[in-house]
Amino acid sequence: MIVRFNGKAPRLAPTAFVHPLAYVCGEVTLADHVTVMPFASIRGEFAAITIGPYSNVQDNASVHADPDEPIVIGARVAIGHNAVFHGRRCGDHTLIGMGAVVVQGCEVGSWCLVGAGAVLPQGMQVPDRSLVLGVPASVRPLTEAQAARLEHNGQRYVALGAQYRAGAAWVLE
Repeated sequence: MIVRFNGKAPRLAPTAFVHPLAYVCGEVTLADHVTVMPFASIRGEFAAITIGPYSNVQDNASVHADPDEPIVIGARVAIGHNAVFHGRRCGDHTLIGMGAVVVQGCEVGSWCLVGAGAVLPQGMQVPDRSLVLGVPASVRPLTEAQAARLEHNGQRYVALGAQYRAGAAWVLE
């Protein structure tokens, strides 16, 4: 569902895909080949949210901006199933793992892997090429193998979004 809020409507690139069971509201910009899956929620009622090309927001994930705290999510970012992103920024080629929570004021660098279930405390600054794990989260350098995994992360979601746009899915009842 794509919703205008207080006169601000989401802007979607022609190649972006928002599943009909997702919720995208307010001042939200989705770049080329962004894929938003079922039950994801992207809420820009209070401030702008921009999601860069080839990124994806997976099932049940939430992205929500606080008043006067715009969110910028880079290119080729995956926000995993059930993750919550309330931070300020996420750099390119980053994976926010399933069930991870990125709270207000956090900034996550490029080429980072935020592990499943990690909780980043308010205002945490994650440098580029970091592995972030735990509750509360701790940071260590990303290995070359982990960085290589991020290189092609999200490609299957770009392909999946294209299949949905092309009519691959049909509601049966």
